[in-house]
Amino acid sequence: MRTMISLALLGISTLGIAAQSTTVAGDRAKDDWKMFRSLMDKDNNDKISQEEVNKFNPMPLRVLERNFGQIDSNQDGVVTFQEYTAYVQKLRAEWENEFQSADTNKDGGLSKAELASTKPGQLARIKRQFEAMDTNKDGKVTMEERDRFAPDKTKVQKAQQERTKGKPRADRGAEQRAK
Repeated sequence: MRTMISLALLGISTLGIAAQSTTVAGDRAKDDWKMFRSLMDKDNNDKISQEEVNKFNPMPLRVLERNFGQIDSNQDGVVTFQEYTAYVQKLRAEWENEFQSADTNKDGGLSKAELASTKPGQLARIKRQFEAMDTNKDGKVTMEERDRFAPDKTKVQKAQQERTKGKPRADRGAEQRAK
């Protein structure tokens, strides 16, 4: 009996490790989906049509807009939670593969030297924000550090204020629409 319980616990723990990255992507997708639904699903059918996306298009939703056809895997003109989750999980798996390929010494983290040997644009966010992401200051950024990283919103807001300082409100709106 103890052996069976031990084997069952070992199996559950192994499944937990294997499912960890899927869980991160699934949790992210769930949070994003709730936001999308609350902002765009005007007919409350738990689906988002291309028309609904076109009517509401703030900057954070550009991923959905730009990749709608890829996310809508059955090409029925609407994106479901399941389709969006699958898309986020696919992106997460691609990112993890990219990360692991760059981790040449296989220590679970990327050093500046490893990042320097990657292609331009590859792992760009980590390259740009390495110091901030390396929270334990061990000279490498792990997947966990990257997942937990959230840029300081006050710095982002200050940078935005600096760009618009002295410009009339109408000019600021035109500048944002041009981007």
